[in-house]
Amino acid sequence: MIIAPPICAYCKTFLIHRTILCTLCQNKIKPVVSYELTITATYSIQVFAICDYKDPIRTFILAKKYSNLTAAHQLGMLVWKLTDLHNQTFDYIIPVPLHWRRYAQRNYNQAAQMAYGIQKQSTIPVLHALKRVHATIHQSELSHNERTENVKNAFITAKSMQDILYNKRILLIDDLMTTGATLRACVQELRKAKPCSITIGVGSRVV
Repeated sequence: MIIAPPICAYCKTFLIHRTILCTLCQNKIKPVVSYELTITATYSIQVFAICDYKDPIRTFILAKKYSNLTAAHQLGMLVWKLTDLHNQTFDYIIPVPLHWRRYAQRNYNQAAQMAYGIQKQSTIPVLHALKRVHATIHQSELSHNERTENVKNAFITAKSMQDILYNKRILLIDDLMTTGATLRACVQELRKAKPCSITIGVGSRVV
């Protein structure tokens, strides 16, 4: 079996050791502090992101346009490695789902592949507990207020998952946070199952 030599996933430089990014590219990443996402007037949760929406992480996120499963998988591994999430304990990883129509067009869910990347490093099981029941407009095409309305009631928690999620520590995963509308809608739905805690991990967030 021929094993290809390791290369940096961003600059394509050959590496001595098998890793995702070379030292120079990893040093380009400027970490951001965790963010408190307000869900209700009395409830907020922490969002952990690798960095602002800039390269090299931005390139991993945009790779979904080309159905690059490897980039999504690597992005998840970087989220786990380069944020404080690896110092926390979770029972399940839940990816933000795609509507079935968009999944059919793209043929994969980037958030799910990120979740599998985290699972590989942490052994935490991935649970597809959320379902997207409305084919929403791309959030990037909408204003702040329109984004909230766009994803309102767009997600449901599968009935079979209600008991499983009860009193569990959940890590919700997505590629990018801009206004937080999609993540907020997911959290509002997951809370109905009364988990112990919900934490969010994303590749980047717009600062």
